[in-house]
Amino acid sequence: IRIGEMLDSRYRVYGYTGAGVFGNVVRATDAARSNTHVAVKIIRNNEVM
Repeated sequence: IRIGEMLDSRYRVYGYTGAGVFGNVVRATDAARSNTHVAVKIIRNNEVM
């Protein structure tokens, strides 16, 4: 995931919040809700673990 990347044609990533064993959490704005600030958790693929 990169800063500025658009996720699911809706969430624009602007920062990182944290990382753990099961995934990462990024800060993003929600284009469908007037650019409301949200946190998005990205779960790792089980095949990689």
